Amino acid sequence: MKNILLLSVFLMLVNPVKAQEKETAHRVVFQMTSAEIAEQKGLLNNIDNLIKLWKDDVTIHVVIHGPGIALVLAEKTTFKADLTRLIDSGVVFKVCENTLKQKGIDKKAIRNNMQFVPSGIAEIILKQEQGWSYIKSNF
Repeated sequence: MKNILLLSVFLMLVNPVKAQEKETAHRVVFQMTSAEIAEQKGLLNNIDNLIKLWKDDVTIHVVIHGPGIALVLAEKTTFKADLTRLIDSGVVFKVCENTLKQKGIDKKAIRNNMQFVPSGIAEIILKQEQGWSYIKSNF
């Protein structure tokens, strides 16, 4: 029994289990860099349309950086309900830590249920290298 436990621990250290997203036919990463309400609403509409079309067969991440940070500022966003609904449906929002540092914004000022990435641009590059479809969401 002790050998099995040691082997299990060894295998976890050598091959750590990573959180797996469900496999979908479509993987889309949106880039949001605008503080303009119309452009933010356009992003949310595009996401809704993809979910309506592909239902559970789409994985959507939104990388937010630069002026787009306004979309997820807890006290300022006009899209609180929309963001909550999309997060509840599985959309992942990733906020650029470089932008937060450059703008002097504390993570506490960002609405709940957001993920943080060191660099928004790097996150987009990684997604593209993994075969994700890329959409720049400014109209």
